[in-house]
Order: sequence, then C-alpha cells, then structure tokens
Amino acid sequence: FAVGGVPSDFSITELGCRVQATTDALTPTAVLTAAAPDWTCFVTITRNPPIYIDKVVTGGPLAAGDFTIEIYDENQSLAASVVDSNPAVCTDPLTDPTNCAVVYLPAGNYQLGEAPAAGYITSGVVCTPLNPGGNPPLDVFAGTLGQFTHTNTTACVVTNTYVTRAVAVDIVVINDDGGTAVGDDFTLEIFDANGALVDSGLDPQPGTGAGNAPLVFNVPIGDYVLGATGPASYTFSVDLTKTSAEQLDGIDADAAFTLAPGDSVAAVITADDPPAATTTTLAPTTTLAPTTTVVIPIAPTLPQTGANGQTGLLTGFAVALFGAGIAMTFATRRRAR
Repeated sequence: FAVGGVPSDFSITELGCRVQATTDALTPTAVLTAAAPDWTCFVTITRNPPIYIDKVVTGGPLAAGDFTIEIYDENQSLAASVVDSNPAVCTDPLTDPTNCAVVYLPAGNYQLGEAPAAGYITSGVVCTPLNPGGNPPLDVFAGTLGQFTHTNTTACVVTNTYVTRAVAVDIVVINDDGGTAVGDDFTLEIFDANGALVDSGLDPQPGTGAGNAPLVFNVPIGDYVLGATGPASYTFSVDLTKTSAEQLDGIDADAAFTLAPGDSVAAVITADDPPAATTTTLAPTTTLAPTTTVVIPIAPTLPQTGANGQTGLLTGFAVALFGAGIAMTFATRRRAR
C-alpha cells in the first residue's frame, strides 16, 4: 500500500493498514495477505509547517526581488528556493504573511544560502521559531551561516547591504627621453572582472607626494582591473597597495585586485615616454680605382744572323714594339683615372 503524487508542500504523516473492526494498532505493510479478514487502510497527508522569509536590501541598485534565497537540508541538498518580491517588511507573518515569501518544509535542520550579488554582503540572518498559539518566540537563531531548526513555524529575515570602497589612483609621467605629455593627457580607468568599464577620469593633481590629491573611484566590492589611455608609444606600469587583513603590496603586472569589505586600495600608474631614436653615422666609403697591371714587352734577343741590314731592321722593329708598349701603359693609366 503506497501513495504517490504528493505535492512538495505536503507530507504523509500517517500511512498503514489494520484488520477491520479490531482495535489493533495501525500496521504499515507493503502486502495485504489474501487470507486475512477485511483490512482498513489509512493515509493522512498534512501540509508541511511554513517557513516565512523576508528579504531586506539596504542600498545599491538591486531590490528584494533580485535575490533568490535557497534552503538546504542537513544533507546539503537543495530543499527549496524562494524569491521575496515584496519590498515591504514582513513584521508579523502569523497575522499578515502577505509581505513574506513562504515555503513549506518538513520539520528538520536547514541552512539558508543565496547566490552572491556584486557589491552586496549578507549582513544579517535571523531565523525565529514562532508559536502559532500566540506565545513569545521560543528561541532565536542568528548567524551569517543561516542555520536553523524548523519545527512548527519559522520566520527568517535575510538582510543584504551594499558596500562601496575607495580606490585612489595617481598618474606619474616620466619624460626623460624627450617626451612632452603631461598628466592631463592620460585617462585613468577601472574595469570589472568581465572587462566592462566601470568608471574613468583624470588625476586632479598628477604625481605623488604629501598633499597630492589622487583620482578616487568609489566602487562596490568585487574584482577589478586598472587601466590607462594616453599618447601613443608611452609604456605603463602600476604599483598597487591594498590595506586589509590580507595585504597586497608591490607591483602587479596585471593591475588586477579584489576589493573586499574593509579594504582600501592605492595605485600609482607610471607612464614612461619612448626612448629617442638612435641615429648611426657611418664613415663615407671610398671606392678605389681598380689596379691594372700592364706588362711592358721586352725586345727579344734575336740571334745575330743575316746581314747588318737585317739586324738593323729587327732592331728597329724591337724598338717600335717597345715604344708601343710604353704608349699602351700611358693609355691604360689615363683610363684608370
């Protein structure tokens, strides 16, 4: 014997069978024996006790209806989720529950939770067991973990507070290589974790030092990245300092940081001008005329044969060749010049 299709707001509080017309105790059973007399079976379905939830939002752009409150059982399984879309305060859910969100869960141990919203902290969780008979509350459970024991009727108030913190940024411009830019030429920027521009502005007093006023971004808590834009060719570096329980000191190459409640962040962005272009002067190249070697023919030594007339002819021929060689030499030198 079983019952299915019970709505989530209800629980089976009695289920079982007994022999008809007897006073035997109710006996839960899965199988009814055919040989037994007639049986009478009972099932009682009761609505679970209510949990009234009131959402209070302090500051910021969101409203109560922008938050989803989750309720987990003692096995850390999600038992229910609810949205309180009514911004009015639910002061007395027993007499007027219209300003509360309500879920119905069996008695047990539970814990509240919610997805984080940018800029908000859970500043208070109070769960109070109510006595429907009108007596004062039996106990109060308070804590940021939202743990409570649900017995009959429970009222929970969850408060979220919008928190902003200051991020102070200075610009320092270095013009040691002939640059001419000044602080007002640079726009300082702050981006969220998704790369969206949150705010931007100019440093009212570029530079650092006592009494120097930085540009201050007042932004909600969360993850951020600093940036800067300015004249082309300038290179940027950043020095971040965060004062909190966990300090961040020194240079962060990515200019990224997490801003938590109680944090304060100071940053110095340095813009350095590009180095001057280097000009190299080379010595002039001298091109020399090619060297031409001219071989001057030497008159051959001929055998003394034949008549003197022949000798004189040959000698004259040799002299003529010698003279021609000299002429060739002069001609070559002139061309070489």
